[in-house]
Amino acid sequence: MYIPLENLTATPTQKEAIIHPQTPLMILAGAGTGKTFTLENRIVYLIKHYNVKPEHILTITYTEKAAGELQNRLANKIGQSVCDMTIGTFHSFCFRLLMDYKKSTLPYLLEESEAIHMFLENYDELGPFYSEEFSINPQLAVINSFIPFFNRLRDELIDIERMTIPLDNENNISEETIAQLKDLKRIYPIFQKWKRDLNVVDYGDMILLCYQILQKNEAVLKIVQDKYRHVIIDEFQDNNFALNKIINYITEKQPQITVVGDENQTIYSFRGANSYNITEFKTKYKTTILSLEENFRSTQSILNLSNASINKNTLQKKANVYTKKNPMGSTPKLFWGEKNEQLEFMSYEIRKLLKQDNQESDIAVLCRTNSQAEIASNLLLKAGLSVQPRIPAYFNIPAILDVTAWCQIIGSGLFQDNGLYRLIRNTSGEETAFKIYSLFDKRDNTPRYELISNDIYILNKYPSIRNLVKTISSHRKILARKPAGEVVWEICEKNNLLKKYNNRYDIDDKLAILNISDYLRRAQLFSKRNPKDHNLKAFNKYIEAIIISGGLRTIVPEEFQQLKGIRVSTIHSVKGAEFSIVFLPFLRSGSFPLHFRLKALISHPPDEWLTYLNSSHLTQKEHHLEEERRLFYVAMTRAKKKIFITTRKNEPKKDKSYFIEEIEKEHFITKDCPSCSKNNDSAEESPKLIIKNNKEGLYLGCLDFPECRYVEKLNLESLWKN
Repeated sequence: MYIPLENLTATPTQKEAIIHPQTPLMILAGAGTGKTFTLENRIVYLIKHYNVKPEHILTITYTEKAAGELQNRLANKIGQSVCDMTIGTFHSFCFRLLMDYKKSTLPYLLEESEAIHMFLENYDELGPFYSEEFSINPQLAVINSFIPFFNRLRDELIDIERMTIPLDNENNISEETIAQLKDLKRIYPIFQKWKRDLNVVDYGDMILLCYQILQKNEAVLKIVQDKYRHVIIDEFQDNNFALNKIINYITEKQPQITVVGDENQTIYSFRGANSYNITEFKTKYKTTILSLEENFRSTQSILNLSNASINKNTLQKKANVYTKKNPMGSTPKLFWGEKNEQLEFMSYEIRKLLKQDNQESDIAVLCRTNSQAEIASNLLLKAGLSVQPRIPAYFNIPAILDVTAWCQIIGSGLFQDNGLYRLIRNTSGEETAFKIYSLFDKRDNTPRYELISNDIYILNKYPSIRNLVKTISSHRKILARKPAGEVVWEICEKNNLLKKYNNRYDIDDKLAILNISDYLRRAQLFSKRNPKDHNLKAFNKYIEAIIISGGLRTIVPEEFQQLKGIRVSTIHSVKGAEFSIVFLPFLRSGSFPLHFRLKALISHPPDEWLTYLNSSHLTQKEHHLEEERRLFYVAMTRAKKKIFITTRKNEPKKDKSYFIEEIEKEHFITKDCPSCSKNNDSAEESPKLIIKNNKEGLYLGCLDFPECRYVEKLNLESLWKN
C-alpha cells in the first residue's frame, strides 16, 4: 500500500534521497542503513510525484533474488504497473536488449561448463604453447586461466588484439607470465571463432555485444535512451567496468540516474567488481552525494567494532555508521582457544543462547571458506543442534550420482570404476561392493567391469552382480549409437531412477527431480549442439570436465530456504542477510584473512591493459588484505545483537589474524579459556572458576565453559597456605 511521504518514517537524509529531483544522485549507504527502503520509496516518488512512467524506469540489481524482492515490494505500493518496469540483473538486461535489437537470430547461450569441455576437446589444436604451465596441465590451464581471463576481458571491455605484452625488464614480470599472455592473446580469437561457428555466446559475449550495439548503432541507442529515461542501479560497487560504460551510453542525453553503493562492501573483485565505478561516477556526472550512516540493524558496540576494523583500509571513505535506535548492547566476545576448543565453545554458547529464548534461526555461523563451514556444521550436528541443511553440491546429490554412475559405466567413462562400485553398493550393499573390489590389485588399471564380468567365481557367488552385469551389457549394446539425450532418458526410465522420487515427493525428492531434470536437459542440449559427436562417450567427457572444474550450481526448491535451524554459511553467501547473533570462527592468518598467493596461472589481464588508470598506491598483496577486511566488515555487520569471534591462542605473531591484532581491545570482551580470568578486566563478564576433585588431586576448571579440556592442577600446600 502506498504511504504518502509525510507519513513515511524516514530519516532526514533518506527523505532527501527519496525526493531528490530527476538529476544524478549517488547514495552511499552504509551497512544496515535502510538502503532498500530508500531505493523503493525513491522509485515510488518518481512515479507518484514526478509522473515518471514505470516503463521508462530501468532498475539493475546484483542478483535475481534481489530483483524479485524489490519487484514484490514495489507491487505492494504501485500495483500492477510494476510489471511495466524493467527490473533485473545486468546480464538479464543485456540479454533482453539483444533479444529486442539484434538483427540476426540470437545465438544459444554457452554455459561455462560447455566452454570448458570445448577447450579440453580441442586442446591439441591450440598448441604449441609458449607457456610451460599450459603445456603440462590442460585442465588447470582451461579452468584457472583461460575461462576467468577471457571473462575479465569482456568485463573490462578490452580489445586484446590491440594490447601489447608487457616487458619483463620494465614491469618485473616473469618470463612464464609473459609466455601465458602471449598464448592467451593468440587463443582468444580462436575461442571466439569456435563460438561463432556453433552460433553460441557466453555471458561475457552478451555484455560485449550489448556494448557494441549501443556504441555503433545510433538508431538502437536512441530507442534505448528514449525507453529507459531513468536508471537506478543497486549495489553499484559490485558491478564491473562494462556496466558503467553501457549505462553511460543510455544516460548520455538524459542523465537521470540514481546509484546506491558502499565501497566498504566491495567483496567481488574476482568477478570484476571495483570501486572505480564510484570514483568515475562522481567525476562524470554533476551528482549529488548523500551518505546514509544511521544504522537500523545493529547495536552500537557491534558498529564500533565494525567501524574500527574497516577504517584500517586506506582506499575507501572512512566508515562512521551509528545507531540511535539500539543502545550499546552486549560487547562482542573474543574467545581464544585451539580449534577443538573454539568449536566446543561455540556449541556451548549456542546451547546457552537457546535457553535464553533465542531461536535457532536467529543464529548464524559465518565462515571464510566452504570447508570451514562444513566443519562447523558437522560439529553442531554432532552436538545435537539443529542446523539449516547446507545445499548439497550438484554431484553429491544421490540421484545425480546414480544417473552419472550408469552413464559412466555404460559409456566407459573416466570414472566408470567409481560408477560401478556405486551400482554394486545400491544393488548388493556396501559390504559386498567392498569385498568384490578388494579382490583386485589396486595397481591393475583394467576397468573393474571387465574383471568382474569375466570372473565366474564372483558371478556365481553373487547372483545380484550377475544380473547387474547383464543389464549393463544390454545397455551397452542397445544404447551405443544413440544420442546422449535419448540414452540418459532411457537409463532413467529403464532403471526406475525417477519413480521413487515421484512417489514420495518430499523436499529431498523435489531437490532430486529438479536436478535430474537439469541433467536430462544438459544431455539433450549436448546432443543438439554436437550433431557429429553426440553419443554417450562424448557426453561423459563433457560431464567429467564439469566434475573436474568444480561442478554445477545446484537447483534448490523454494522450501529449502524455509527450513529452520542455525545458518552455517560462507560470508559471501549472506551479503544482504541479517541475524540476531553471529559467530565468526577460525580467525587466524591464512584462515581469515586468507594468505595472498601469486598464482602460477594468470586469471586476469595485467593492469597495463585496463582502459582506466589504476591510481592506487597499494601492492597486490595489500589489495588482497583490504578485500579480506571488507569481507570481515560484511560478516560483522550481519549481526543485530551479539557477535562471538573465535581465534587461536599462543600463536606466533606472524600467524595471528590481522583483524584481531589491529583492533583496540576495548571493543572486545576477551574469554581465554582456561586462563580467561587473567585476561579479562570486566567484573560483569568475569568467568567463574570451580575446583574439581579426582583420584589424582584437586584441579581448577572453568565453570563458564565446563567443556574446556584444560584444567590446572593445584598445589595443595600452596592452596592451604593461601
